[in-house]
Amino acid sequence: MKYHSTPWFSATLVTCLLALPAQGASNRISKNFCRLMYADGQQASVAGNDYLNHGGSLDIYGIGSETEWYLVAQAPGNIYERLEDDQNDCGCHSSFGGCFNTVGATHPHGERMAVLHTRQHSVRGFGWEVGDRLVTGHYMAIEGDVGRTCGSTSPPRIGHGCISELSPETDNCGRHFHYANRYTRRDGTGIKQVPMLCGSPNLMLLGQNQTYTGAPCDPNGSAPTDYRLENRSMQGWGSFTVYQARETITVVSTSVTDSASVVVRAGGSIRLEPGFRAVADGSSPYFRAEIGPCNTTADRYARLWNVGDGPHDRARHGGGRTQAGGGPTPSRPSAHAGRLGHAASTHGG
Repeated sequence: MKYHSTPWFSATLVTCLLALPAQGASNRISKNFCRLMYADGQQASVAGNDYLNHGGSLDIYGIGSETEWYLVAQAPGNIYERLEDDQNDCGCHSSFGGCFNTVGATHPHGERMAVLHTRQHSVRGFGWEVGDRLVTGHYMAIEGDVGRTCGSTSPPRIGHGCISELSPETDNCGRHFHYANRYTRRDGTGIKQVPMLCGSPNLMLLGQNQTYTGAPCDPNGSAPTDYRLENRSMQGWGSFTVYQARETITVVSTSVTDSASVVVRAGGSIRLEPGFRAVADGSSPYFRAEIGPCNTTADRYARLWNVGDGPHDRARHGGGRTQAGGGPTPSRPSAHAGRLGHAASTHGG
């Protein structure tokens, strides 16, 4: 594999810059490729609170005829130290702000993810504990409405260890996952990042009211053999785009400016031809070019993370079958047999 560049590129472009907009989100794009956080075949939609208007987080909820929606590992990793599974109070009111359950994972490149509002005892119901290794696709939790949530899943609940008195202004709870997009780099910056998401438009999870379907990342996907990016002007905050090719990407007469975010990725070579420019013009765009297979984390060590020793491997899952790499399958623990119902809207922290 070869990485082609002009002297101008070598001297200037290697400083991939970023901006921190006032709303708290950033324009960095993760180095890990992620799958949708829902189980294979399950559908979900982003609510009104998306990455661009929710401070770098987003709210997403399962749709369709399912009775339960499962959180699965988006990338290989480990359950990290922030794990809360015992809460069960819920309500659409600020007093419930600290009542949520949460589970998170560390991934290659020092990136992290965290999801809020999981159903009570669903994480440990699958057998997970802090430090357990995750294989991509491992079932981690069940979507819930615990904490400060708004919608129509259920009436407010109190008396489960967080809220003892209900405010009269409290509205009903709404089932969803709050994807607290708190990716951090190993340098400890804590900068949030948008995950590259296979199987979605522009490989990003951004669109409100779009339907997304859980599925494994396809290494071949729909990427062309070669791709030529030509005569494009990419600019403006919120312009997140990933370009992929199985062999070669050639970029000609194209600019990345004004807080735009662009990643180009090819399996064989990348050519940045004359006329290409990515300029820190006061607004700090983000640009990254990398060699690696499509829809796969660009880290030669990432494959080591996909050898799991999840709950089933330690006989804690209670009889579930194994899937590729070990760990639990979607068999539903008896403790979670109840029906949550559907939420007409799911907004809130």
